[in-house]
Amino acid sequence: MSLLNLVLMLTLILLYTFQSFFSATYSKNYPGKSNLSSLIFSIVSGAIVVIVTFAFSGLSFSASPFTVLFGIIVGLVLVLYNTSLIKASKSGSYSIVMVFSIAGGTICPVISTAIMGERHSPMKLICIAIVLISVYMISRKKGTVEKPKKHFFLYCFLLALANGSYISLLDLQQRITGESEKDEMAIIAYSLCTVISAIILIAKEKKNSLRAFKQTKTSLIFILLSSIVTALALNLFVTLINLMNDSTLLFTIENSGVYLASVLFSVIFFKEKLSLLNVIGCLTLCIVLVGITFF
Repeated sequence: MSLLNLVLMLTLILLYTFQSFFSATYSKNYPGKSNLSSLIFSIVSGAIVVIVTFAFSGLSFSASPFTVLFGIIVGLVLVLYNTSLIKASKSGSYSIVMVFSIAGGTICPVISTAIMGERHSPMKLICIAIVLISVYMISRKKGTVEKPKKHFFLYCFLLALANGSYISLLDLQQRITGESEKDEMAIIAYSLCTVISAIILIAKEKKNSLRAFKQTKTSLIFILLSSIVTALALNLFVTLINLMNDSTLLFTIENSGVYLASVLFSVIFFKEKLSLLNVIGCLTLCIVLVGITFF
């Protein structure tokens, strides 16, 4: 990995970590119904991503049929991801949810890139397996053993599929059309996600839909910060897909690196305590993420 790619990778991880931190802070301060916070976030964040990306594109839009198709599919995948993440988180163990999410974001791209002719060494596949074990160790908390609710593993599977499909589709679209249409892809996908989320909100709240957008000063600041950072991270992520020869390496480090950094942020800012198992998992993940770059 070149020095430039390494710097951009670390920047990407930092951006997505801040995005998670800002969105978590927004959720804690959202003044409306808790079950509406994610819908409002999807609508506002999606709209801002579209506006920022359109501005970055120089206010131009020219998408090939392939990009339009991929944009529509990715937009539907984003809705599936948001929905399955919420359902899974409410139905069972968070540690299992995180393993499925990162597993999907790692394994699906491995399969899709292999189909397109990219070779993966046995050691790289072993490192990916260790990554998933480490994530489970980090996520495992004392007293969190719980009996999963109905359909929990179905939601986890859909979450893994959505996360993996999102990354794989971004990669495939870039391979077909190149970086020139990355802005159009994002605009189409996030516009569709915003519209679908708005339709769901209206179906749930009807005449009270506009009230759900009411924010406190704190929640407004953090939803705006999270949305802007999401737009920046998305554009950098697509750029890195084109710069790096090994997209599987990019996806594995991005998924796991962001999760590891988010854990560290939770310890620093939210005073979350880590068990010995969690610490061992963090150390193992750090080592394997460094090691995977050599295979």
